[in-house]
Amino acid sequence: MEYNSLADELFYILAQFSKNPLQEHPRNFATGEMAILYYLNTIRNGATAGEICNYMQVTTGRIASALNSLEKKKYIERKNHDDDKRKVIVYITKPGREYIIENYESGIVLAKSILDNLGEEDARELIRLIRKSLNM
Repeated sequence: MEYNSLADELFYILAQFSKNPLQEHPRNFATGEMAILYYLNTIRNGATAGEICNYMQVTTGRIASALNSLEKKKYIERKNHDDDKRKVIVYITKPGREYIIENYESGIVLAKSILDNLGEEDARELIRLIRKSLNM
């Protein structure tokens, strides 16, 4: 099968996700900041920038920029490691935790609406296909 036209269509569809309401609000957050807050709130609070880079699979420069922005917003704080002063550990703050929880709940409501619109069979199929594509 020739996949060029399907790949082109998939690329176009994925680009539309940046216009989708499930995405972060661009005035409040640059790309990746919500993912950092999610990581710190859900997976590991007290992580190094390198650990966050590994989780998100982005460059250290991108993480540094996002961390600077989050710190200005008072959603994270950075502290020197107790044993190795060269390392900096990143922690989510109370306002950061409140923000991520509020936005997660809003996202769940929107995701439920989208899945409900698809119907149960198509919703399950969508989730199955997304999982399958992520396991490539």
